[in-house]
Amino acid sequence: MKIRIKKGHLKILSIFVVILLLMGAFSYPKKLIKNPTPISASEIKELSTNYYRYSDKSLEMSKSHGKTILFFAATTWCNTCSNLDKEIKEKSMHLPKNITILKTDYDNNKALNKKYFVTIQHTLVMLDKNGEEIKRWIGGDFEELIKNI
Repeated sequence: MKIRIKKGHLKILSIFVVILLLMGAFSYPKKLIKNPTPISASEIKELSTNYYRYSDKSLEMSKSHGKTILFFAATTWCNTCSNLDKEIKEKSMHLPKNITILKTDYDNNKALNKKYFVTIQHTLVMLDKNGEEIKRWIGGDFEELIKNI
């Protein structure tokens, strides 16, 4: 069985194949790069200056900027967590520029709690840019947070 393609259709098909090949050629090398695209600010929930809701993307952004990371394991039902959250939002411009605070949901982020041995809400864990723990503490207000960092 022989397939016949009209001359006009062959030209359109050829153009389509070339476009597909070019798209594949330009997208393939990006797959080889560990972090091929910059993280868009719209993909990260900023609560205030240097204070973000934890996500894999906010963690990667902090690491890529070489910042010290402070995990804040908070809950909605914890009054001291809510007070510190409010203070951080109001006073985050006073944080050192090399610090990023990532607020985590203590009740729902069990994997992160397990990874960093967080056993109670209002735990703060400070990590260096390589993800190694520097120090940790439980509780406190914004002034204590500043003293600890």
